[in-house]
Amino acid sequence: MDLLSNHASIDQLPKLGSIDVNRLWESIPMLPINCNSPMLDRYMERHDAWTEKIRLMGLDGGLLVDFRVLPALDKLVQYLYSQSGWTRPEIYVVSDMGRKGIDSWSAVSVVSDKRPVILLGTQLVELLNESELAFIIGHETAHLIGYNNDWRKDMSLSFLIRELVETNRHTELHHIVPGIQWQTAYLQIMANCRAMEMRCDRLGLLLCGDFNAASRSLLAVTLKSEKLARSVDLHSYLAVQEPLLATSPVAGPISVNAGHPFLPFRIKSLLEFVQSGSFNQFSRMYMR
Repeated sequence: MDLLSNHASIDQLPKLGSIDVNRLWESIPMLPINCNSPMLDRYMERHDAWTEKIRLMGLDGGLLVDFRVLPALDKLVQYLYSQSGWTRPEIYVVSDMGRKGIDSWSAVSVVSDKRPVILLGTQLVELLNESELAFIIGHETAHLIGYNNDWRKDMSLSFLIRELVETNRHTELHHIVPGIQWQTAYLQIMANCRAMEMRCDRLGLLLCGDFNAASRSLLAVTLKSEKLARSVDLHSYLAVQEPLLATSPVAGPISVNAGHPFLPFRIKSLLEFVQSGSFNQFSRMYMR
C-alpha cells in the first residue's frame, strides 16, 4: 500500500498494548559510566539547542505527519502510538537532516525542548511499506524512551571526549574530567551505544511483527535501495558476510569505536531473538 495515498493497510501489524521496555531490554545490558563534571552541563545545553534546531528544520523544510496532510502515514503513526500509551512525538518527513552522513534514507529522533521529534527521510516514506516503516518508527521511538538523564550525561561526555581528541587537546581531559580513565569511559559509551541500537531494533521488531520486514528495513537504509534489500535472502546474507567480518583483522578495532554495530550483527541479533522463542513470548505478553 502506498503510504502517500489516502489509505494505509495496518491489518497485518500486531495489536499490542503497553510494552515493558525494561523487561524487553534486560538481556541487552548497558553499563553506567557515573561521571559528573561541570563541563558536561555546557555540552548538554549545546545538545538541547541543537535538538530544537532539528524541530525547526522539520517545520521549515519538511511535512508534519498530520491527518490533514499525510492521512495514510498519520493513520500508521497513530496506530503505533495509540496502542502503547506512549506520548506521540512530532514526526516530520524531510529530505535533508542537516548532519553529515544523514540523508533521505535516514531516520533521526531527538528530545526537543518543545516535544520529542522524529524525522523520517523522504525515501523511507515513499518506498517502504507499512511493516517496514513500522520498524523504523519503532526503532526511533525506542531511542526516545531510552533517552534518560544518565544516558544524556554519557552522550554529553562522549561528545566532549570526541571534540577534544579530534582537536588534539586530549590532555585537557585529565583536568576537565578529573579521576576518570577517559579512553575506557569512551569505549564503554560506544559499547552502550551499540547496545542501545540492538534494544531499539528489538522494539521495532515487536511493533512491526515481522523479522523479514525489520531486516529489510535495516538493509534498505544501508543500501539505499528497497528493491535490492527485498531481493536478498537474509539467511544467505548472514552466511556470506558474517564469517568475513569474523576473519577481518580491522573489523574488531573499527567496531569498538563505532556507535552502531555492523549490520550483519544487528540482523543476526534479531534472528536469534526470534529463534530463541523470546520474540513470540513478548508478542503474546503484550498482545491486546
